[in-house]
Amino acid sequence: MHGVVVLVLFLGIAWSLRWSGWPLRFGGPVVGVLLGCCIVAAIPFRGLQPAGWLLGVMPGCSIPLLVLLLHGCLRACGGPPLLNPSGLRTVAWFGIATGLILYPGSLGWGSWDPYAAGWGARWLFAVVGTLAAACLLVRNGLGIVLLAAITAWHLGILESRNYWDYLVDPMLLLVCLPLAIQRRVVSPAAPVAATGS
Repeated sequence: MHGVVVLVLFLGIAWSLRWSGWPLRFGGPVVGVLLGCCIVAAIPFRGLQPAGWLLGVMPGCSIPLLVLLLHGCLRACGGPPLLNPSGLRTVAWFGIATGLILYPGSLGWGSWDPYAAGWGARWLFAVVGTLAAACLLVRNGLGIVLLAAITAWHLGILESRNYWDYLVDPMLLLVCLPLAIQRRVVSPAAPVAATGS
């Protein structure tokens, strides 16, 4: 989670500078801001580092959220996007769909708890694998994102072993909601959108 805090801080600073007319470019300034973010993210507040406070709100960082944060940081510095507009749009709708499937049931709104399926339900693995394969076939960026999530789960990158935690988290849902309604993301002809909006 420390890395997530660093990326969020960097994203906020980079986009603030970009909007104020002083965009960051790859090189020394980017390294300096990144190091500064690492230092700030390590400063404890009331006995906890920012990552500790963040863990109190969400269990971890899903792979799609990590990809969106990296995409936003690269775009804020004028770098190449990780996702094209179509892939970004699909990831945004995936984040919304998975969040709406997972969280209402997990909060007790219904008789079925979908989170339990993340501990080994074959249908969930089959659905995600099929979706990843379909997206890869049509060269949609969501396929790469899901493949990264599948690989991360097999490698045990996160502390959690629940499959859902690799696919979605509360912050992803909050990030994807504005992304999905932005015209520049929804419009197929629009230029590449940034995730920091």
